[in-house]
Amino acid sequence: MTVALCLSVAAVAGAAGCYARARALHADAEWLMARGQAQAQEYASSFDGAFADQQLASFEQRRVTLEHAQLWQLLEKLLVLLSVLGAFSSYVLYLFRRLRDQLVEATSEADPGGSGPLFQGPR
Repeated sequence: MTVALCLSVAAVAGAAGCYARARALHADAEWLMARGQAQAQEYASSFDGAFADQQLASFEQRRVTLEHAQLWQLLEKLLVLLSVLGAFSSYVLYLFRRLRDQLVEATSEADPGGSGPLFQGPR
């Protein structure tokens, strides 16, 4: 039960880290988009091919950055799923432990002398 709970907490921490990384990559992609727009305006005013090449390079960098952000978001989703699974497993194991304790308690109450099992079967 403790292992499942620790796994769940570790997955939540990992998901938070993935979220932070994905947000940073999205911010970089927004900056690259703004840079590409500025290069497009420079190209429109000067018709210099160097600005067009720079704009294409900026858009390519943005595409790569967004692909990385998608991978981090996918990892985040998987870690959130793992944390939910770990929490659910921890709860189920807790219920099993309570059931086992109740069964042991019921067995000890039904057999106060400790002379053997409650049901010995046919003879």
